[in-house]
Formats: sequence, C-alpha cells, structure tokens
Amino acid sequence: MIGPTDFQIILGKVRPLSRPHPEAHPQVLIIAQRAVEDGIYGDLLGMGLADGYRIAPGELAALVHDESVQLIERIREICVLQRENIVVEATLQWSGHGPAIFSELALADYRHLRILGVEADKDLVHAQALDRWWTRRTEWIEQKHPLGGRFVPPAVIDKCYPPSGRSHCGQNAVELINRARAGEIESVHLTLYRHTGSGPLETLADEVVQS
Repeated sequence: MIGPTDFQIILGKVRPLSRPHPEAHPQVLIIAQRAVEDGIYGDLLGMGLADGYRIAPGELAALVHDESVQLIERIREICVLQRENIVVEATLQWSGHGPAIFSELALADYRHLRILGVEADKDLVHAQALDRWWTRRTEWIEQKHPLGGRFVPPAVIDKCYPPSGRSHCGQNAVELINRARAGEIESVHLTLYRHTGSGPLETLADEVVQS
C-alpha cells in the first residue's frame, strides 16, 4: 500500500526506449500538436522525406523538448508541495539529476522512495526506438494515427552508454542507494532489471536501505 508520503522513480533513457507502452513522453506530443495548430512549424511540416511523404507532427517532438521538461518539472514541484503520491519517469542520464530529485523529496519529508529501472543493450534500444518510430509513421501515413512517431536520434541513445558496462542511467540509479545511507529518507528500495528482448526480466540489483 502506498502511503501519503511515498514516491516512485521509474528510471532510464533505456526505459522509455525499450518499454512496451504505445506512446513515449505524451506531454511532448501534446506540445508538438499545439505548435502545429498554432502554425509554428508550417515550413517544416511541408518538407518531404525519402519515403515520399511529409514530416509527421510527432517527428517535431525534439523541438519542444525543453518546454516539455519545464512543464513536467513544474507539475512535479506542485505535487511534491502537496505531498501527493506520484510516479516520475526520469532518464537519470545526467549524474546530478537523481540526487536533485532525491534532495527535493527529502526536503519535503517524503518517507519512502521506490526506484525501478530496466537496463537494455544498446543495440536492442536502437532497434526498438527505430521500430516504434516507423510503426507510428506508417500509421500516420495510413491516417490511422494523428501525429505519427517520435523520432529519437541514434546519438541520443549512444550518449547513454559508456564504452563498456552498465548504462549511465542505470549506474546513476544504483548510486542513489549510496545517497540513501545518509538517512535523509526513511526507506529507499532500488530494483534494477535487464531486458534482453525476449523472456523474463533479469534482476541486476535489488536493495533496500532503511534508516
């Protein structure tokens, strides 16, 4: 049972790229849709791609990324001030992101923090990101989807991985357990899984810190 001061972080740039949910970051697509309605990107939407069709509205999502981040951070601030139970999806690609959220929760007297992450090999993440984008683009061309897919440049994925070992996202999540040992939050539970593309998830780490 989640209590009135519980918080969950669902981790990872690898997570949104490998998850089975039909839409990644829906607020980005909402903002992109509004920009299209306002005529801001009319020149870009008139451009054609190699498949002979125009750029789909969802493919402009990267252009409104900053606005999306600002919106979500403001919503989180309001929820935390009201001490609501919330789930935050965060990449944690930047090493300071997790600690910043952790400090925000500790200052708001949250007592329980659950961190869930799913690792995936870089090649698998590339393949699934491409498949998700192309599936939605095809649906948009066939007039079965209003916005089309959200294209993720390969370089964005590559930035999440060092030459070897765990992704930056997963490593930054694991390092939050060390932060938890200071006792700022009463209970912190981290579970990190590995997704191989088929079969059950493999548990890479599962640790609880109680203060």
